[in-house]
Amino acid sequence: MCCGVFFLGVVGPKTADFFDQGVSGSAEYDYWVKNVMPYVKAQEGNKRTWRIQGLGYNWDNNQAPKKFIRYTTIRLKQENARDWFHEMRNDAKLKRENGYTGIRGVFALVSGGQWEITVVEPYDAHGTGLGSFGDEDFDYRDEYNEMFGWRSLRYNQIRGDAAIRDYGGQIVETLEFRPDMSTSIE
Repeated sequence: MCCGVFFLGVVGPKTADFFDQGVSGSAEYDYWVKNVMPYVKAQEGNKRTWRIQGLGYNWDNNQAPKKFIRYTTIRLKQENARDWFHEMRNDAKLKRENGYTGIRGVFALVSGGQWEITVVEPYDAHGTGLGSFGDEDFDYRDEYNEMFGWRSLRYNQIRGDAAIRDYGGQIVETLEFRPDMSTSIE
């Protein structure tokens, strides 16, 4: 088996009250039933997440969608999860304070599956990557160690990596935004 195609329906930032409303008969629901559901082999149901504010950077709900998303699903060992969060928090702080241009949102699953974290990093072109620092001489390792302590980058990376489950603990996918298969962003 070589390749597969899957659809991911995302309902953008909503209040909790939104999920109390029925969607059957709405224009968005009717569109999905007609244009998407005939191609769905299995539907797993709804997964609901909340965004963890301190682990992301440059996230703006009002910004137009990017062309691609690096979508990373992470399942952590419960006893080491704190180490992964610590590394992510430090990384986000360093990038926010040093003008990193990339975008990252980190989400925790609230309902609809086993507990997992999703890291969402949107971007427009594979050639330009996820983002950059304004200063071309910026040294991430030196800045991290200066900000968080001598040799802390390598130490935190080792502990953060060890917090990820060994089997199925990290899955990285590249998603492509297809406006022709999307309904209103509102």
